[in-house]
Amino acid sequence: MHSPCGSTAFAISLARPHTGWVPTRELTLEDFRFNPPTISLDDVESAARHLYGLSGRMTQLSGERDQNVRIETSDGDFVLKIAGQGEDPLVVDLQVSVLKHLEASVPELPVPRVIDQVDGKAVGVIVDRSGSTHQMRLVTYLPGVTFDAARNVPASALQAIGRVQARMCRALSGFDHAGADHFMPWDISNGLIQSDQLWRHAQADVIAVVGDQRGYLTDVVSARFDGLRRQVIHNDAHRGNLLRANESSHGLTGVIDFGDMVKAPLVDDLAVSASSFVRASDDPITSVESLATGFNSVFPLQDEEVDALFDLILARLVLGLLLFDFMIAKESGHTTNIMRERPEALAGLARWLTLDPDQLTHRLHAVLAGGRT
Repeated sequence: MHSPCGSTAFAISLARPHTGWVPTRELTLEDFRFNPPTISLDDVESAARHLYGLSGRMTQLSGERDQNVRIETSDGDFVLKIAGQGEDPLVVDLQVSVLKHLEASVPELPVPRVIDQVDGKAVGVIVDRSGSTHQMRLVTYLPGVTFDAARNVPASALQAIGRVQARMCRALSGFDHAGADHFMPWDISNGLIQSDQLWRHAQADVIAVVGDQRGYLTDVVSARFDGLRRQVIHNDAHRGNLLRANESSHGLTGVIDFGDMVKAPLVDDLAVSASSFVRASDDPITSVESLATGFNSVFPLQDEEVDALFDLILARLVLGLLLFDFMIAKESGHTTNIMRERPEALAGLARWLTLDPDQLTHRLHAVLAGGRT
């Protein structure tokens, strides 16, 4: 399908220069920041009452990097998000600032709202029983179920998802923040897909499916991202972070989890959502076309972004599996969830590699021509 090119040895830099990564050390589990605190609900309840004036039923929610506690009150439901120890304050402030920016610029978007403390501060602190201090913020709770179990989502629903993504991206196109250049493993433009370290941990089935594409993927990273529009993006609009009213509905009701935000090529945001939905579609080309059509109708894609989309989806599918296998090898504690998701991810990659990239690209250019710049 593609002409292979040479592979490049690589180790990460933990800072995101736009080009020319400088090797410093290899990726570790600490870089994923999978260290949510486990503060007792009694202590969380006390903090919520004193800092936010809230009391109600407390329920522990899942979270990879934050301890998330749902608070059900007579005035509505909220989520108290407590960051892991050592989380960069700039990254926490990035998440808060983006949500506040979206509330001010596109208040109709179905995203969480930041609730300030009684003293007017957006970020507070809570001390656990070992004496460690954790950053804490409160957001509104969005009801609904995710698209995780949804297969073959209708084109009209995917177009609507693309439109919401584009409205969010358009609102963030003039936004910047000092924390936006932080290292994020799931950022497909960060160069990790070139990492010999990750490929050493890749399981045999991944190696077999990728075949001779590894060399081409190196070329994708080194060339495809050059010259693309860059901005702060959500970077995590997969099916597990998109909400609908119930299992029988496909209407988007909410976008959650702003923890993977980063400054990256704009079209990466579309590639992330597309890679998730093609994994659960019998017609992946139509799924991508539908998402892109919706996105393009709000925030027109440029020619080079359309040209790159097939390869960026491929990069996301491969990087996801490489990170899965790295976490399995390192016994990250998320092995159960990864093993549940991994077969679909592998099958999605295998299906994607059977497609003709030129066919998708030509179809997208033809469909989007009227609305593109």
